[in-house]
Amino acid sequence: MVTLGSTGVLSAGKWRWLRSLAWLTLLCVGIVIAFNAVAKGVLWVLALSHTTSNTDKLLAAVAGSVAILISYGAAVRRGERRTVVELALRPAPVELAVGMMVGGVAIAAIIALQWLAGWVVIEPRSINAVALALRDSMRSGILEELVLRLVIFRLLWRAVGIWPALIIAATIFGLLHLANPDSSWFAALCLIAGEGIGIALYLITGRIWASIGMHAA
Repeated sequence: MVTLGSTGVLSAGKWRWLRSLAWLTLLCVGIVIAFNAVAKGVLWVLALSHTTSNTDKLLAAVAGSVAILISYGAAVRRGERRTVVELALRPAPVELAVGMMVGGVAIAAIIALQWLAGWVVIEPRSINAVALALRDSMRSGILEELVLRLVIFRLLWRAVGIWPALIIAATIFGLLHLANPDSSWFAALCLIAGEGIGIALYLITGRIWASIGMHAA
């Protein structure tokens, strides 16, 4: 069951919808600042002793990801005055694994369909940027899911209801990816439609871990 929050800044009463939106904005800004500050700080420290490598960038992403999980938890405990059940650690390993399986199967099925239709060619190539690939997967999985799922979707749901929240969050997710290389409006529409998988995993578990695993995979 998803916990929307009903205490602290989200207590019932006058202007709760506006307080929810203000809290949403504050959390989004804080999370992005925390990730960038910690990740760049780690890179700066590592650069003092040697030339920055791809492994250093991965370590910076790990540090930034841990920082925003801790920051979100602390902010919610203080601002919403509740236990942060959406980040409960005990079910995390199993739910991360389930999410990764869902994401892996989904992307493999998509590529298989494209290959069978003759739209793509699958051929071997050298692997020379594993650390960067892991960094990008972790950064997108944790940062985007935390912001889009636990902040934007959850607090829009609190403010205006589940269906408007679902539509707005999915639209934001698709539009953000228009900045990606070789993106298009068709790709954005596909991402908007596919956003239902991550939201479904969040709704089923009430936690973020399965959604993070799916997105990263």
